[in-house]
Amino acid sequence: MQPKKIALITGLSGQDGIYLAALLAKNDYQVYGITRHERADVHQRLAFAGFVGSIEIITANLLDKAVMSDVIRKLQPDECYHLASESSVAQSLAQPDNCLQFNHVSTLNLLTAILLHSSKTRLFFASSGEVFGIPEHLPAVETTPLSPCNPYGLSKSLGQQLCQYYRQHYGLFISCGMLFLHESALRGKYFFVKKIIAESLNIQQGKQDFLKVGNLQVERDFGYAPHYVKAMWMMLQHDKPDDFILASGKPVSLQAIVDQVFIQLNISKDRLIVDPSLYRPTEAAVLYGSPHKANQQLPWRYDLSLSQLIDLLIEDEINYQNSFI
Repeated sequence: MQPKKIALITGLSGQDGIYLAALLAKNDYQVYGITRHERADVHQRLAFAGFVGSIEIITANLLDKAVMSDVIRKLQPDECYHLASESSVAQSLAQPDNCLQFNHVSTLNLLTAILLHSSKTRLFFASSGEVFGIPEHLPAVETTPLSPCNPYGLSKSLGQQLCQYYRQHYGLFISCGMLFLHESALRGKYFFVKKIIAESLNIQQGKQDFLKVGNLQVERDFGYAPHYVKAMWMMLQHDKPDDFILASGKPVSLQAIVDQVFIQLNISKDRLIVDPSLYRPTEAAVLYGSPHKANQQLPWRYDLSLSQLIDLLIEDEINYQNSFI
C-alpha cells in the first residue's frame, strides 16, 4: 500500500482553503493547513464543505522565515497550495502597506523554504485576475501584460513574477493560477456577492430594510469556488508546471447579479440604494478572462450560467447560516 500524498495548504480557513482541503481528503491525501490565527469555526467550515478525514492545523506566521522553513523541512509535502493572502481589493486600498508586505514576503518565504528544504514539492500559487488591471484587449489571456491598478493586484503580480523566477532559474515545479472572481457561502462578508446575498436574505427575513451598494455598472467574471479549487489540484497533476487563467470567460455586470438575487428572493427594486461614496477610485469597467488554455490542457471546464450560480449561492448561504445556529 502506497503512503498517502502529503498536501500543505496556506490560508486554510479561507473559502478556497476549506474547499480544497475537502477535495484533497476525498482524493486520499494527508492534509495539513496553515492559519495565521486560531479560528473556532474552522472545523464547522470544513464540515460544511464536506470534509471527511483527518487534518493537521498549524497556526503559524508566514512572515516568519524560520518558522516557514521549519514547517517545510518537517513535512516535506508532495504538494503545496499557497492561498494565504490579504485578498480584499477594498482592504488593500485602505491599508496598502499590509497587503503588499504580507502577500509579497509570505510568498518569498515559502519559495525559499521549498528551494532549500523540499525541492520536490509541487507548488500552486493563487494569483488573481486583478494582475491585469485595465487591459487593452479582452478577454485577458495568459500572455496579457500584467498592469495592476490596485495594491492587491500589484501584490499578486509581484508574487506571480517571483514564482516564475523560481521556476525558471531553479527548476522548481510551480504553477500560477490567475483566478478571476469565484464565490461561495464561505466568502468573507465584505466581498460583493456574499454581501449581496447575505443582506438580501436579511431583507427577505425582515432583519434590514435596504441594500446599499457602490458602482453596479462594472462587469466582472464570476464563478463557483468549489469548481475552481478542482482546477488548482489539476494544475499540480499536470505533466509540467505552467500558468493558467481560471475564469468563466463571461462578463457579468454587478447590476445583473443584484437583479438576479432580487428576482429569486422576490425583493422589490426600491430596497436598493446606490451610494457613490462606495465607488472605487480606479477600476476596469469590464474585466474577464479566457479559460481556453485550462479547457484544452488540464482539461478543466466551467459551465454554470449566472442563474445557476446564484441559485447555488443562495441555497449554500441558507444552509451555511443554518449550520451555525
